[in-house]
Amino acid sequence: MDYQNSTSAESEEVIPGDYIAVEDAATIASALERLRKSGLRSLPIMDPQSGRLLARLARADDPTGGADNSSNAPRLGGMATPLGVYLTDGVSSGGVGFWGLALTGASLMLIGLLSQLVISLVGGAIDSSYSHLAAQHSFGAGSLGLLSLGLLRNIWSPVSEALPVLFVLICLRLLPLSGTHAAEHQVVHCVEQGMPLTPAHVRSMPRVHPRCGTNLLVGLHIFLLVFLVVFGIGADRNWDPFQSALLGVILAAPLTLTYWRRVGAFMQYWLATKPATDKQIQSAIRAAHEVLMRRAESPWASGRFRIIRRVWNMGFVQVLCGFMLAYLLARGIALFWPAFGQFLEQ
Repeated sequence: MDYQNSTSAESEEVIPGDYIAVEDAATIASALERLRKSGLRSLPIMDPQSGRLLARLARADDPTGGADNSSNAPRLGGMATPLGVYLTDGVSSGGVGFWGLALTGASLMLIGLLSQLVISLVGGAIDSSYSHLAAQHSFGAGSLGLLSLGLLRNIWSPVSEALPVLFVLICLRLLPLSGTHAAEHQVVHCVEQGMPLTPAHVRSMPRVHPRCGTNLLVGLHIFLLVFLVVFGIGADRNWDPFQSALLGVILAAPLTLTYWRRVGAFMQYWLATKPATDKQIQSAIRAAHEVLMRRAESPWASGRFRIIRRVWNMGFVQVLCGFMLAYLLARGIALFWPAFGQFLEQ
């Protein structure tokens, strides 16, 4: 598909019925009406909560039977940055450059420090309250509070391991970065489904994408949370460490494989993304155009390419650079502020 031609040919007068939500597809009449209003030959049926393509609905007179060229569309990856959207197909990239990705790393470092501060304050308050009650050796109502705080303290240790990612997602939801994240997902859906890159089409795509890194983070933390809880219970009951670890893996692995995408999609929709602004949508479209243009012009597009180029285009190196620069700045501040230095060592 010639994306540039299709984009210029489309206008904002087109009704953005460019995908059918799975709940709408349950009613045949409503699905057919959406297809008729769209003016297109076929429409994908997608799950807006997970971003997964389930099927395609085609017109009866469509000679292709609903087949489209989305299978030939590039699989894009990308990142949301404070400066806009970054996209890549592994060979070519588009959107913001090094400094946008580096600012993402620096932002994650600052949010991580804030998360560490909040969690340490809450944990310290629980420990100090427990120690205060334990020192009183009181009974009656006081003993009930002591037992409650003791249980809370035992649960807090493994739960606090999973809280940083939740805190980071909450912070992202409050920042404009979550809108940029949504625009990134929506434009990737458009490209991969072979849809025109107009603001109306991009905006109507799901904010959730099944390949989002949020799913991996959630899966990792589900595994760690279940494993650490089981291992902690085993330690309290003097179980053999190997048996405790084995039981933790046996329980954590199936739960993770069952729920990592579902919980990840939930986190994406409610925390990691929010409705994108017009400026964020335009940033995503511009990044997609640049990737597609450079992909068409790149001599590497149809052949093998160097692994170094691919690693660089993934953007993680640039993000890590920004993260390390922010960390070095924090260490520099710690030289003149000993209390802050002690906090960093926690």
